[in-house]
Amino acid sequence: MKRQQQGMALLVVLLILAIMAALATEMTLRFQVNLKRTGYTASRLAQNELVGIAEQQAVRILQQDLKDNAKYTSPEQYWAQPQDIALSDDRSVHWHLEDAQNCFNLNVLSAVPVDSMDDEPYSVKTFRALLHNSGADGARADTIIDSIADFIDSDDIPRRAGAESEYYHTQEIPHDNANTLFVSVSELKSIQGMTPALYHRLAPNLCALPNTELQINVSTLTVRHASLLAAIFNNVISAKEVETLFANRMSQTWQNPVQLAGYLEKTFPGHDQDFAAAKSILTTFSHFFRLETNIQQDDGRQYFTSQLEYDEKEKKVLIVTRSVGVYEHMKGSRYKWNR
Repeated sequence: MKRQQQGMALLVVLLILAIMAALATEMTLRFQVNLKRTGYTASRLAQNELVGIAEQQAVRILQQDLKDNAKYTSPEQYWAQPQDIALSDDRSVHWHLEDAQNCFNLNVLSAVPVDSMDDEPYSVKTFRALLHNSGADGARADTIIDSIADFIDSDDIPRRAGAESEYYHTQEIPHDNANTLFVSVSELKSIQGMTPALYHRLAPNLCALPNTELQINVSTLTVRHASLLAAIFNNVISAKEVETLFANRMSQTWQNPVQLAGYLEKTFPGHDQDFAAAKSILTTFSHFFRLETNIQQDDGRQYFTSQLEYDEKEKKVLIVTRSVGVYEHMKGSRYKWNR
């Protein structure tokens, strides 16, 4: 009997020790997780602080440049020059601003006529020409254009070649049509008629601005926009000819749409009406910008993208959104431009 009691006591002691060991292990794991979480939180707070510094400096510089140059925004101005900030604790910040208005705004396609017999606005003709330059002709172009318009409008009635929610419900990943403005170029991937290859060719020339206007800053276009600029001129000159145009840009000064149209009328006679019509969608001033920030910290790098908008009435630059990750043709997370 006594031995049985001793054996039972020993089992109880061993059980208590096992429970204590399990509790100690659990507490250690929780401590390690909390320690990592605290470190991660501290790192993110430090990153946000550095991005905030870059944003503040970018806003200050851009705001002053836009005030000083009220009609002309160009990459030669101070706002467009890359900036570096080196801190004493081996952290560093590299940031640069880019114009977000040297692209075709998808949201202007809300103007696609419901009746296919109606004349297309010049902005829609420009997108059709851009589709052609990217390899989409005829029926595919009609499908994409009408489907984009159906994506934006608020009704559930598809255009002749378009698609509404009923179509998208039958896809591999069923979803509703947005029935609102594009907020990210990446949403174009789900549009009826779009293919990965076509999207890859189109995306560098596209953006999704929070309005339905098409105002492309000719001053910040570069040779990589040759396909877009050719489309703006209704493809009466080819992308190759536009590349030559950029190569001669220094010797043939064209700082605004009027100068550019005049130069083209002399160089490519017989297309005066096309060049003159293009002036309606070209500008030399931008209201939308993109800030890309590169943070070097703790032997690692992190990238952030911030969207900025210039309020011309208030003469102020507003930080609209911030997202983690480097910009890629305005795609990625679904951001919103808040007014």
